[in-house]
Amino acid sequence: MAAIVFLQREGLLEHQCYRSVDEKLLPGVKLLDYAQVAKIQIKRLKPVVRFIMKLKLPDVTETFIRATLKRAGMQLPRARAQFRQVERVDTIAPYGNFEIYLDLRPCGCI
Repeated sequence: MAAIVFLQREGLLEHQCYRSVDEKLLPGVKLLDYAQVAKIQIKRLKPVVRFIMKLKLPDVTETFIRATLKRAGMQLPRARAQFRQVERVDTIAPYGNFEIYLDLRPCGCI
């Protein structure tokens, strides 16, 4: 997994994600241990995504990478909420359990 290679190379991975199958039966053969993968916390996702995107894999997008890492069990940083600044908002009327808001900023459409 490219993300694990990147984290190991950068010194950000504290534990091993691979374990031996059976050293006596299959010496040198290792498997990816998803129980260990689930313990990985990625603090900053952009450098990991950038590293994977440099591999030029066909049909791989940033969204696909994020979804794949999450599906593998890695703990990703939360996406920051993006708020837009509203100068003036008025409440029209309550509607059931909701209130309807009008954005009265000038839009330059007139």
